[in-house]
Amino acid sequence: MSLRTRPSSNYPEAPSAPRTTFGAGYHIRSVDKPLPQEDRLYNHKHAAVLAYARSNGLNSITVNPDGARVGIMAAGKAWQDLLQALGNLELDEARDPSGRSPAQDRHGLAA
Repeated sequence: MSLRTRPSSNYPEAPSAPRTTFGAGYHIRSVDKPLPQEDRLYNHKHAAVLAYARSNGLNSITVNPDGARVGIMAAGKAWQDLLQALGNLELDEARDPSGRSPAQDRHGLAA
C-alpha cells in the first residue's frame, strides 16, 4: 500500500446549499456578519457534517453492553491507543453470562 493512498469516502448529496453575496459553501468567511455566520454553521454546515458521518459510518458505537454506566470516546490515534490499552487489560467483549469479563474478576473491577 502506498503512503499516498487515501481511505475511500462517500460524499452524500448536500442537504442544503448556503449562498450569500460572497458565494456558496459551508466555510465561514471573514466578511460574513455574525448572524450569517451562525446561520451557515447551525443551519447548513451541521446538517452536512451529520450526512457525511452517516454516509461513511463514523461515530459508531463499537461496544454496547447491557447496563453500561460509562462511555469512552476517542478518535484517530487516541482510539487505536485506547483499544490497545483495553486489550492489554483484557477488558474486551468476552463476558460470562453475568456480564462480567474475566479481566474484571482478575483486576477486582466492579461490573
